[in-house]
Amino acid sequence: MFNLVRLEQFSVERTRKCEEVSLKMTQVVQRIHSLSLRSLLDPIEGLKDNAVGEGEKLATVIYVGEQPAVISLDSRILDRILGLLLNSSNFLQNHIRSCVDKLVSKKRLTQFQLGQIFSFLHYGGYTSNDEGARVGIEQWKASILPHITTNEDPLRHPSGKEHSETLRNIFVGAIMGQFVGDALGFMVNGQTPEVCHQYVQELVLTSKVLGYAKSRSNTLPIPYDPASKLLLGVPLSQKDQIPFGQYSDSMFSRELLQSIVACRGAFIPQDLALRIASAFQEGRALSTGLATEQSALKILQGINWDQAGGDTLGNSSALRAGVVGLLFQHNLDDLVRVSRDQSRITHRDTRCIAASVALSCAVAFSAQLGLKQAGQLAEIQPNTKSDAPPPLETDSFLSKVAQIVTTIDPSVAQIFLSLREWIRLPPNEALFLIHTLRKNTPYDQQVGVSSHVLESVVWSIYCFLRHPDNYVVTVCEAIQAGGTVSGTAAMAGCLSGAYNLGRGVPKPFAARLNDQGQWGKSELCHLAQTIADIVVTKSVYY
Repeated sequence: MFNLVRLEQFSVERTRKCEEVSLKMTQVVQRIHSLSLRSLLDPIEGLKDNAVGEGEKLATVIYVGEQPAVISLDSRILDRILGLLLNSSNFLQNHIRSCVDKLVSKKRLTQFQLGQIFSFLHYGGYTSNDEGARVGIEQWKASILPHITTNEDPLRHPSGKEHSETLRNIFVGAIMGQFVGDALGFMVNGQTPEVCHQYVQELVLTSKVLGYAKSRSNTLPIPYDPASKLLLGVPLSQKDQIPFGQYSDSMFSRELLQSIVACRGAFIPQDLALRIASAFQEGRALSTGLATEQSALKILQGINWDQAGGDTLGNSSALRAGVVGLLFQHNLDDLVRVSRDQSRITHRDTRCIAASVALSCAVAFSAQLGLKQAGQLAEIQPNTKSDAPPPLETDSFLSKVAQIVTTIDPSVAQIFLSLREWIRLPPNEALFLIHTLRKNTPYDQQVGVSSHVLESVVWSIYCFLRHPDNYVVTVCEAIQAGGTVSGTAAMAGCLSGAYNLGRGVPKPFAARLNDQGQWGKSELCHLAQTIADIVVTKSVYY
């Protein structure tokens, strides 16, 4: 008898045998707290030789009382079953090994699929506290790898050395673009449009900001006093001077990317939720929304990730979603699902989810245009390579975003269709219309562009589409509107960085990036390149 804890609601396609039971897996996991498992991960008979895309079929036989429910599942979602089990240790490991060994003998398991199963063993806690078990799994892996077919996942994007290098540039460009935008905005976050305009003109465009610091006692940044470095041991939140380079909300985009790396290419929402919660528990979170903090506290109290999010309309989950567009630019179905579920950790309102999907799509489309620019897609001829980005058709761009968003919230999709007209207006006129998106909400009293998710995401995309080939102008426009400028500049910067492959992101600004003295430019670039290599070599998945 095994106890199932924090049962995650999920669905799998049932086989004909499962139809005889008339119980869906989603109903089982909601109502049953303890099940007798007679057989786990036994290969079903008659595996299809021509299985593609979904991976080889495996079966789990779960007995509810005396009635069997045979669930057919593929290797891409095994982690969602295994993640539900507690204290399975040797029993589960032995069954997984038996299952894999049988499939290996039948030449029915690809190297890609095997890698996923290894990641399940490592991630799921089955070996996390047992060094001997970890070593044993690695030895087992080494012994059977030579017998595995080299077929890779059919959903993987065609890759090559040139494509890999281009994708790296896009990832580095987008991440540098986001984090530099965040750092620039952080210096005047929450200030009026007048203050932000003065800041841009006097400090950003002249690069004087490099010698300035955010001050808690002044609206504008002040010249940095190096003596403040002597305040060792004083938390950043208590320092009066924070030198330029510190970024804020983008740290959770970094946590999402770190989660993907740690889970070997898989997006596992439980892992991201724990990372967000740990950031608050350890005092690493800086300048984040109240909803994110409240969700983190719920997670620390043991509430499951999909129940921890609030119903507020803040933009934190949308800001995290930009990097999702990089990860899943060639798989829009997974892009929508990951954008949705990463948002649900902290923000469950459909408008927050829709805005997250919108920003992910916008970044994905910008990255694809970056690939076209480099001549890496089939429809672009080699002799069309140029340092200039390709023309961006704003109407088509926004229509594609709206088409995908409409599956989440048609009212939000309509906003992006309206943006096709607003994009032709000067900033002051466009802002007047964009401000109406927060009308009759608690955000209506905030100065400048508020943290209301629709207002801030729409403004960020507006700034990018107005100046798609100029990073500095894009980010400065986002900042000059005032308000939640660390977020808007970060989102606009991510779009511009992906589209321009990082060209135009000021290198002196990027060199100053840090998160409380850690995670600077070199670490962020290494993370971006690592993620790009994962995407190229085996594809991320959910």
